Amino acid sequence: MRGLAMALCVWGAAAAPAASRASPRGVALMEEARAGTALWAVLQTAEGRVVVSLDGPREAVAAWVGVATGGAPWYSGGAWVARPLFDHTAIRRVIPGLGVALGGAPGWSLPGLADAPTTPGFVRGAVVLAPAIGRGGPRVVLLTANAPWLRAPVVRLGQVVSGLGVVDALAQAPRAADDSPQPAVSLQSVQVFDAPPPGAAR
Repeated sequence: MRGLAMALCVWGAAAAPAASRASPRGVALMEEARAGTALWAVLQTAEGRVVVSLDGPREAVAAWVGVATGGAPWYSGGAWVARPLFDHTAIRRVIPGLGVALGGAPGWSLPGLADAPTTPGFVRGAVVLAPAIGRGGPRVVLLTANAPWLRAPVVRLGQVVSGLGVVDALAQAPRAADDSPQPAVSLQSVQVFDAPPPGAAR
């Protein structure tokens, strides 16, 4: 596990340029995150719905909200695009004994991550941002077990407040040699709200 922690801390994401076609709603949600407004994310998967309270460091939440909603650009197919990063994708990887990784994209980074405060709470149900490995962007990992050994620059983004059983089901799916679920499990959409969606109450 500690070897995995070291691997997660390999940092290498490039800064993204300004987006010319960013989603106005996504940009507004990023500004709300920077202002400290409470936000929630709803992840709709083929196994069910997961609700996350996004209560992590403001800049980290804003960066993730940007790529999740199309408010900030990321790199795809040789070009910068500003569209929701996770919609209609597949769960990237199951990490046995740790959690489920949604993946990332080349080119997006986390402004202010180096200055983010220490974020305790790497517990079961936490949603964490793990630094880029190689040319990919940071990874989003939904923890299925406590991981107190995780350290900066891994950042806690928020906490699952509904649908932890769905995360467990994803973690128990059969896996291919690269630890991706087999058959593939789709992440149909990620939506971000500035008011509690149904199921958001702890």
